Amino acid sequence: MEVRCEPPVGWKEEPPRRAAERDALAERLVAGGRLVLARIFRLSPLRGTTEGGTVRIVVPQPGGMDFVVVLRQPSGALSIHRPASRPARRAAGLVLELALSAPGVVRGAGSGAGAAVVLVLRAATRIDARAAPLLGRAFEEAAFRHAGLAERLVHVTPEGLGEGRLPGAAPSLLAPPPERNLLLLHGTFSHTAAGFGDLARGGFFEALAPLYGGRVFGFDHFTVSRTPEENARMLAEALPGELPFLFDAVAHSRGGLVLRTLLERPAEVGPRASRFACGRAVLAAVPNLGTPLASAERWELALSGWLNLFDLLPPAPAPLLGEFVVEALLWFARRVTTSLDGLSAMDGRSATVAAFEQSALPEAYSALAASHRASGPLALRLLESGVDRFFGEPHDLVVPTEGCFLLDRRSGARIPDERVALFGAGGRLGRSLRRPAHHLDLFAREEAVAFLVASLAGETFGHAGREARRAGPKAARTEAALRAGEPGKTSPRARRTTAPRLGETRREALELTLLPGDRGGGTALLLARYGTARVVAEVPRKGAAWREIIRGHERLRSVFDGDGRPLPSTASLERWGAVLFETLLPGETRRLWDAARGASGGSATDVVFTSLLDWVADKPWELAYDPHRRAWLAATEANFTRNVVTAIPCESAPPRRRPLAILVAAAQPAGLSALSWEAEAEAVGAGLAPLVDRGLARVRVERAVTVEALHRLVADGPCDVLHFIGHGTWDAERRTGSLLLESASGGVAPVEAPVLRALLSGRGLSLVVLNACLSARGSRGDLARGVAPALVASGIPAVVANQFSVLDAAALVFARELYRSLALGRPLGEATREARLAVRCDAACGPVDWAVPVVYARDPGAVL
Repeated sequence: MEVRCEPPVGWKEEPPRRAAERDALAERLVAGGRLVLARIFRLSPLRGTTEGGTVRIVVPQPGGMDFVVVLRQPSGALSIHRPASRPARRAAGLVLELALSAPGVVRGAGSGAGAAVVLVLRAATRIDARAAPLLGRAFEEAAFRHAGLAERLVHVTPEGLGEGRLPGAAPSLLAPPPERNLLLLHGTFSHTAAGFGDLARGGFFEALAPLYGGRVFGFDHFTVSRTPEENARMLAEALPGELPFLFDAVAHSRGGLVLRTLLERPAEVGPRASRFACGRAVLAAVPNLGTPLASAERWELALSGWLNLFDLLPPAPAPLLGEFVVEALLWFARRVTTSLDGLSAMDGRSATVAAFEQSALPEAYSALAASHRASGPLALRLLESGVDRFFGEPHDLVVPTEGCFLLDRRSGARIPDERVALFGAGGRLGRSLRRPAHHLDLFAREEAVAFLVASLAGETFGHAGREARRAGPKAARTEAALRAGEPGKTSPRARRTTAPRLGETRREALELTLLPGDRGGGTALLLARYGTARVVAEVPRKGAAWREIIRGHERLRSVFDGDGRPLPSTASLERWGAVLFETLLPGETRRLWDAARGASGGSATDVVFTSLLDWVADKPWELAYDPHRRAWLAATEANFTRNVVTAIPCESAPPRRRPLAILVAAAQPAGLSALSWEAEAEAVGAGLAPLVDRGLARVRVERAVTVEALHRLVADGPCDVLHFIGHGTWDAERRTGSLLLESASGGVAPVEAPVLRALLSGRGLSLVVLNACLSARGSRGDLARGVAPALVASGIPAVVANQFSVLDAAALVFARELYRSLALGRPLGEATREARLAVRCDAACGPVDWAVPVVYARDPGAVL
């Protein structure tokens, strides 16, 4: 029994002679021998036929269940079909009934419009059902092997992109900080040379040569069978040594999920995540909210979507798409179900997408996106193939447009408009293009390349944002389509300034930045800058000095934790502080410190310390003691502040036209030691009295604060300063800091650093003061696991917290003087130093209680 076709009424099957003509899609599908073309039928409407109908395809038994049918509608739209069940009689053939669309003529469709094509394909390869779970991995391994690829770091050059082959990256090509490297992360069914081949033209490499020189890399990786977490882990493991490298990044499509895993979910990557530090990052057409083409529940429709893209688009920049479509059709014909973890991660209902919505850091990224609006024959084809219905919203043929810059629908977290470049409807790019931009040709567009260059250079892109529209119902509907989830009338949200360089501030300061040095781990590099002067000094990472620093730090922690041991004598503390001072300001760096101190004209000098080595950043540098001048650095001659390494720009609240809003939030859970929170709240009010009396500030006090109450207080606002009075803790096993809020019943409710980070960032807060024990402590392997470092890393401009347990008396004195100095207009760094001095001079406080508070700030010269 042969395969036969029964056309609907008003249609005819073209004779075999004509049917023998070549079909480009059929040739591409059978080229690898995995599928065999059993028959091809061409159906043409009779003269005067204006309606479609149902064509019946009958395939023989036995073996009919191994067939798959591809139907091309008159518009060109493709769909896949297979027999649903075996017939009742063994001799009967399997019947597939396929609905044909009306043979409408579309202007510009060309010759052959109105005809339909049916490809009857048979699986030529058997599949062992026991191997089903491994099919995805086996496919990618074979595809990579056939293309001469391997999962590895590659060195990217224009010449290599032009040839389509990139060599492996030698470890020596990677530059340690402060130099930056550029990383390109490709999308699904691709590799670096294919995904970014268009960048070989258009001046991309020439424009960025001053930034990166030849330090441009890619990471070739499996995208179908490995999860983004696996990809991120392999990328981190591919970096040599144990010290971090600083990368800027351009991530296309699914590659953005790999990048976001490294930046937002380092725990999923493991300890080696610390090898990867990121500066500026561009997400290009990234499915942050998922894509229907990865839906496991609608696999048949998704496969039809991939088939249409395979037929519509040239092989680059997704060269493995065709091989995947053929392989998937084979699985489809054989009725084999397999797990494709790499694709499933892009399903909008997946746990991966849900996790990214919880961890979203929109301020860390720029975004490039397209809204593809087809016309003419292509529009009809997309409509009939179900692509538009499949997405149900504006898209770029592969991912929903909105999901390229909206990171969480529930909270509305989105990449700011000034860092979004959008082609097509609602955007400001591509107006002069004859063909609209889509997912796979973004890097061929000159405007896209200009946006990439500007974003990576930290410059403003003039055509960023979305097109301004006239008010009216139609404009509102159009805008709503791209801004779903954003209220029609919003209060001013926090704006972000350009991301500062490591340790950079807005007024003259001595900037000390400790960088990983040689990959052997023997030395680190201390970069000291003041004005135009710059000194680089080598700092040993091992030896007697560090052993003494570590021992002294552990001794202080034990004393403050109340283990019964006495505090070291003043002489011992001074000797230990001198070791801190010599380590912080070695060699030529000391001369720069002397010059900065001399230039300050007798006033204290702003000092900003940033360390890329987390275990170093966690040490109590506030206790550095100058043995030559017999002075504690942070209590006399320096406004000592810290900074953290983060890709997130600092929040900058819009100008206030209202009184400064200070929220004092107190939590006293049952069972914990009693706090003098009323007295501390009064101290805050007393310090701010000069502003309150003139109507320039308002202080609100809330007690028994739960996490739900804190959420409402900062969300409903206004809130410029948050002062928390309560307990803090550090979980040594989990290496995570927490604030202890109250539960609904008045018990203890620990709130960990990541939750507080999500709760407080993006609220326009100018200052957060955490008068809680251990709130400044960070992990040896990840400083941002501490509460205060996590908040600063999320973009909050300044956080004051405690690195040890704190006495009530010291907390009261510090709070009163801090706010009094701020109310007098003193900059944050100077106000903190005055508050330390007040604690040091108060008889009720201990001899080193003044060094317990730690100030994290991007700019110590900021005025409240």
